[in-house]
Amino acid sequence: MFIKFDKSKVSIENIEFQKISYKNFTIYYQGIIWKKRKKAGKNTVISIIDEYIKSNNINFIDIYGAFSIVIVKPDNTIIFFTDNSNMRCFFIGNSTVSSSFLEIAKVEKIDQFDIESIYELLKFGCVYFGKTLLKGISISESDKFYVIKNEKCQCVDKKIGGIDNKTSIDNVNTFFEEMAYALSECNITLSLTGGYDSRMVFACLNNYVPIDLFISGDNDEDSDIKIAKKVSEIANKNIDVIKVKKPKKLDKKLNNFFEDADGVVSFVNNGFIRINNFLHERANKGYDCYLTGDGGVLHKDWWWIQDFPFYKKRNTNMKKFYSQRIDVFKVDGIFGKELKKYYDFYEDDFYKKCKKYLKKYNSESYDSLYFSLNGKKQRLIIIVMES
Repeated sequence: MFIKFDKSKVSIENIEFQKISYKNFTIYYQGIIWKKRKKAGKNTVISIIDEYIKSNNINFIDIYGAFSIVIVKPDNTIIFFTDNSNMRCFFIGNSTVSSSFLEIAKVEKIDQFDIESIYELLKFGCVYFGKTLLKGISISESDKFYVIKNEKCQCVDKKIGGIDNKTSIDNVNTFFEEMAYALSECNITLSLTGGYDSRMVFACLNNYVPIDLFISGDNDEDSDIKIAKKVSEIANKNIDVIKVKKPKKLDKKLNNFFEDADGVVSFVNNGFIRINNFLHERANKGYDCYLTGDGGVLHKDWWWIQDFPFYKKRNTNMKKFYSQRIDVFKVDGIFGKELKKYYDFYEDDFYKKCKKYLKKYNSESYDSLYFSLNGKKQRLIIIVMES
């Protein structure tokens, strides 16, 4: 969907979101949105509107899930935001907001690349700090909400704090019980891998809500598949092993991959093709909620190891972090005149932009940097499951 807010009027077009009309509010949402003691979807959305009418405020910290939502107030003021976990985003242009990068690129008709973004893409394989490849189009932030009024788009802090702030989850077991209740009307599928992240999610939800298991892979001797089969057998559950289909018409398939990637995810690699394949397979079978465990970096030391074994020290070595976690491939021989000018000053500029993510201890800083810099990578899941 996209929102236009030029001088003539504010309009919402090409709507693919679910729509609710309630107490003179119009709400559009996509994905899984839930609150404690509320069913996911409409029930939760109505609760948010009731809270807003009563207090003129939204308590964002109590809203969970992976979602995008647009609220049109009775006076035509528009509020839009996504989940707190970097799972979703909007793309914001000069006079347009969209849930799709390719869509907003067509509408805004911007023909100028963001040169720094091109540099980052070629050097690191991704683009940082909320930019996109097109100058003038940025990505919404998960800790902000946005208000469109008088043809202007204003960014406002959600006041949820950073990942080092106290969690709104009082008890992990209770949280999963509440999550199961919220998802009880959804058709749930879970990717059970060999890792303990997905096994933990499965174990915490299995007694409360029906879950259909699967794993993706072509090699039955792979340890992940063996472990997943063993776990499902112990739990007395069936598990689907989804093989990667070879495309019959490659040209057409490449076009489909490009559209699914929405111009923001690299699709010429085995990982994308495998994930794209099983997400389409799950969606075609009628599943509307996909779960797995994918927070491993935040409770393992993968982004700390440049300081091993000196964890939880007060100094964050950004130079070592940049060298071993960001500039991993040391790409420097492919830049022409326009891009070479970024080569000399980019690293120092990177440090300055990262200052706001640094915490008291080095390990906390690395977790914060991972969460903040590596957000938006889950957009592939959103795009495919909602298509």
